[in-house]
Amino acid sequence: MGHALREPLTAILGFAQLMDAGAPTPTPRQKSNLAQIQQAGWGLLALIDEIVDASLIACGKLQLQMEDVELEEVLRDCEILVEPLARQSDVQVVFAWPAQRLIVAADRARLRQILMSLLGHALVHSGAGGTVHVNSHRCADGRARVHFQDTSGGRSAAWLAQVDPVKHIQLIVSQQLAGCMAGVIATESTASTAGNACAYWLELNEAGPAP
Repeated sequence: MGHALREPLTAILGFAQLMDAGAPTPTPRQKSNLAQIQQAGWGLLALIDEIVDASLIACGKLQLQMEDVELEEVLRDCEILVEPLARQSDVQVVFAWPAQRLIVAADRARLRQILMSLLGHALVHSGAGGTVHVNSHRCADGRARVHFQDTSGGRSAAWLAQVDPVKHIQLIVSQQLAGCMAGVIATESTASTAGNACAYWLELNEAGPAP
């Protein structure tokens, strides 16, 4: 079903890109319309991927490539990927790097997917002029935590995924993916909307002592 949904959507996106780059050059209004088609198409494609992931998890057929992953490496990849999105949203994203190496047991690609989902959530809900702080550290129980604090006024990732699962399926899938890697996404404030800051985190098992 995922293939059946992706195939026509990929064709739509491909033709929209050809029209955008074709001759004669599209008018400003046409370029704006083509940009909306592409934005909606890529958003729908991402949603299809999330639904397929959710189905694989529900059926117990999701395949993970577990390995020892250096957390800072993945976070630095995410910093590069999120920079243009943050600039477009007028949100400042501040990364603080750990004083010691943190090696976690995870599927590298899925870990990046979770972190980008949480960062995307923070950008959307912090609003223009907002700030997102990201740091990581070792917990007392031998787990590693990536901690997020944003200016979303209490609309935490864990809370939104619980109260509005249809709208926030990406967060639901992120929680499920974390669980498949023996991790958890949690928050310090659930339904509270007091104040202008919200904190939540991803925890994973450490793979062992850092070399």
